[in-house]
Amino acid sequence: MNFFMQIPAQKQYLSIVRMFLKNVCDLNGISEKKRDDLISVLGEAVSNAVKHAYTVGDYSEDEKIVDVEIDINNDAIYLKVSDYGCGFPDDMSEKFDAIKIDEKVKMRKSGGLGIYMIKKISDEVEFKKEDGKNSVIIKFLRN
Repeated sequence: MNFFMQIPAQKQYLSIVRMFLKNVCDLNGISEKKRDDLISVLGEAVSNAVKHAYTVGDYSEDEKIVDVEIDINNDAIYLKVSDYGCGFPDDMSEKFDAIKIDEKVKMRKSGGLGIYMIKKISDEVEFKKEDGKNSVIIKFLRN
């Protein structure tokens, strides 16, 4: 089953995205623990798109959008967050595989842990750039 919503790239819409996912999970019998993990991860991914996607370049307010897709099947749940902004670095996945959390904490550096958290909680994360669309696809096994 596939669900889709599109929001303006503004932080005040994050609560709507979280509620949307909560309702989808509840309607599809997703456990409370899995639902809470999904909501945390989707909230972080959408927050990253809102915060970073349209920082470089000249975009009208109508162009600053974030797409959210939820696909639930018997084996897995997929969350896809897409934007049409400046995109992420080509080495995004490798960059966060090598992150040194302890060093960041020691340096008291804030931010930058969202992708790391997404990768730790989910089963698989993929970054894609296609035809002006930047997407992060996050997979959770249903078990």
